[in-house]
Amino acid sequence: MQPDFRPHISRIYKDVWNTRGDEHISGIVLFGFAGIAAHLTKAEAFALADRIVDAAENLPDLEPVRRIESHGNNIQRISTATRPRLTAADGTEEIPLPTSPAESE
Repeated sequence: MQPDFRPHISRIYKDVWNTRGDEHISGIVLFGFAGIAAHLTKAEAFALADRIVDAAENLPDLEPVRRIESHGNNIQRISTATRPRLTAADGTEEIPLPTSPAESE
């Protein structure tokens, strides 16, 4: 089952990874929703950064996704990237109204 949120890296910090064989590996930790997503050495971090930039450059230019509105435990996603553009009878573009999660399914 897919979670109802977009996974992302929430924190990045320096850390030393201690292996069971008492080896100490300096690097950075990528921390996501479910815990540690990766521990990378300096070389691994630069290589991953290059791959991320290359992949992002190949993405199509889409209309940006608007922010997530959070009210306590009730999170509502407001996205304009997947909706068709709304136009008035005279052809002018109208701003989409926010929807509830049930309406956006």
